[in-house]
Amino acid sequence: LADARAIAAAAAGELERFVRAGGGLLALPSSSGAGAALVPLSGWLPARLGPIVSGEGLGIKAADAAAWKGFELEKVAIGRYHLLQVKAGARAGLRSTSGYPLLVWGAHGRGRAAVFAAALDAEWTNLPLKPAFAALVQNALDGLLPPQARGTESRELRVGQPIERSWREDEAAPPSVSIRGPQ
Repeated sequence: LADARAIAAAAAGELERFVRAGGGLLALPSSSGAGAALVPLSGWLPARLGPIVSGEGLGIKAADAAAWKGFELEKVAIGRYHLLQVKAGARAGLRSTSGYPLLVWGAHGRGRAAVFAAALDAEWTNLPLKPAFAALVQNALDGLLPPQARGTESRELRVGQPIERSWREDEAAPPSVSIRGPQ
């Protein structure tokens, strides 16, 4: 749920039922609002959006620093973000240089939800332009899955090396595969 603006009560109810039944939701505030759009979800999201504050400059911290090695977290700038009020049982995966939570996960029913404190807007952060963005998306999505459902497949590619994909014995290979290049 990126750039959340206005969420109707019916849609908020559907999202809550989806997550409670085992789904996952990543919520990111809109750059044009004060986080009011996520208020209908605040009863069950793992953190509430607080006031918008100025960032501390370059750098963010990861709870699992080893998993983020090489992603240049020290070059990520968060210019402004919402102070997150973390609820009991939730955990922060990313923090500002001052230690304020930026990405928080938590369980809801059989599902999981996550909240990111900043909008993905150039005035808020340069994160989408940094190598850490792909890792953040993967990390956030992995955090939304129950531990037993997380895959162990590596999606690492190297320039100049062939792209290979193998299917497990219990996984049906598709009848065809398409590769789409950036051009």
